[in-house]
Amino acid sequence: MDFRRKEILAFCLRLLVGVLFASAGFIKTASMPAFVLAVKTYDILPQSFVPWFAIYVAFLEISFGMSLAAGFFTKVSSSILSVLLFLFSAAMVIEIIRGDKSACGCFGTGFQEEIGVVSALRDLLLLSITTWISFQKRHIWSIDQLVETRHETGFKPSQSQKSDRSA
Repeated sequence: MDFRRKEILAFCLRLLVGVLFASAGFIKTASMPAFVLAVKTYDILPQSFVPWFAIYVAFLEISFGMSLAAGFFTKVSSSILSVLLFLFSAAMVIEIIRGDKSACGCFGTGFQEEIGVVSALRDLLLLSITTWISFQKRHIWSIDQLVETRHETGFKPSQSQKSDRSA
């Protein structure tokens, strides 16, 4: 695959995964009691910790999903989402081994899906995508690229821009 196509693919995947995570986080926030219940059914965390964990997960999904979509701190955003996906996949595998068929809670109450091989494989696919994104050297059409370009060109405000700021 030539370099330009690889950059365009990375952009499309970055945007898709970022929007997917931000949307999932917003849906979970809108139906937080149901998401807390879904996390409780995994029976992995101490019950008193579950509400805090659910809030934290939704916050991370919104923050880093939006950041990834915008291409802002892309490597950090994709790496954190990779860690989340690894944890989600591990939790699903544990539930598959236990034989539990409850709702995965992946998209809050917006999309009811049983824990199973398909949901675990989907998360592993997303994990591979976010990991691949984090190893890309450049991210076109991103805030990161804008900042990098300004830094490389030694962008300095013109005299008129300086005087506008002081006014």
